[in-house]
Amino acid sequence: MKILVVSDTHGRTSDLIDIIEKNKFDNVIHCGDSEVDKMMFYFDIDIVRGNSPSDDNFPDEKLITLNGLRIFITHGHNYRVDLGLRNLFQKAKTMKADIVCFGHTHVPLIEDKEGIIFINPGSLVRPRKKSKPSYMIIDLENSIKITQFDKFNEEVRRYETSY
Repeated sequence: MKILVVSDTHGRTSDLIDIIEKNKFDNVIHCGDSEVDKMMFYFDIDIVRGNSPSDDNFPDEKLITLNGLRIFITHGHNYRVDLGLRNLFQKAKTMKADIVCFGHTHVPLIEDKEGIIFINPGSLVRPRKKSKPSYMIIDLENSIKITQFDKFNEEVRRYETSY
């Protein structure tokens, strides 16, 4: 199972659509601040609200199960992720999440904290702190493989663990 994870596209969806059209994904996760109406997507997408007012038609958070793994999706601003993962980690534990996908900081992150994998794909259009525009792909075949790509589809880093 191949999952695309993006965040903070802020109304600019051309890069996102280009990535989807050049790949085959089983699922697409958007961690908020899409600033678009879900109806504009011609593909199925698990999307949550960001801190932009134009995201108000999406849920604050979502819990999905893929390949037996519980994936918690949130934008992150309600958990103050700009100050660290402590609040989000507590929420992930109560949700019994295996993977947490979030955004808000516009800075990519892959971190395993006590067996919970935290993924922030960064931003496809407005990266911060010297990061590049990026997205991530989660591959759930025989293990959990997470690969970060820049918007030009060049691999930036990779993480793998068993489950």
